[in-house]
Parts: sequence; structure tokens; C-alpha cells
Amino acid sequence: MDKLKLLNSSSLNFNLREPNKNKSTNIYAVIKINKKQIKIATELKINSWQWDKKKQMPIIDNRTNKEDIENLISIFNILYDFRFAFLNYFLCICTNNLKATEDNVKEYIFEAAL
Repeated sequence: MDKLKLLNSSSLNFNLREPNKNKSTNIYAVIKINKKQIKIATELKINSWQWDKKKQMPIIDNRTNKEDIENLISIFNILYDFRFAFLNYFLCICTNNLKATEDNVKEYIFEAAL
């Protein structure tokens, strides 16, 4: 039951490093576990006008050129890999009765996603 409470109180969000910048900016994964906030640099860059804050995903529309579309699709894939690694991490700690610590969260999720 404690692991279920831990999962319900945890979250994964993506934020831009400088959301008001006119050039490309870094995307950070922000993980909240046990009221602690862990920031992980995803090593991805995106233009701020191509980012949807609510959905926390890149925006692709008919005005986007072919090079940007390829970049945005790779960003989509990596962000979904981060989400999958986050859920897989909780499956791992629940089945192995491990404790979630900041170091093993960063190590597991970053290595699994990239």
C-alpha cells in the first residue's frame, strides 16, 4: 500500500529552461517523489513557440518545415521514453521492494530513456 501512495504522490513533468527565449532552449524533466523535486536535463532543445505547456509536448502544425518536423518527432520519442522509464522505475521498486532515492531515480530513468 505504501508503494501505491508513493506512485500516486509522484509525477513527471517537462519544462523549458527559458520559456520566453526567442531561440531554442533546453527541455528538463522534473520528477516529484516524496515531496522532493528532481530535475534531469534531457539534452533536448526546442524553440519556445513549438512547445505546448499544457500537454508538455512539441507542437507540429502545417507551418512546420520538414527539418523541424524530424526534430520534433525525435523529441516526441525521447519524451515518451522518459515517461515509460518513469513508470518502469516504479514497477521495478514495487516488485523488488526498493526505496526511491534521488540518485537511483536519476540513474535509472536517464539511462533507460537515453
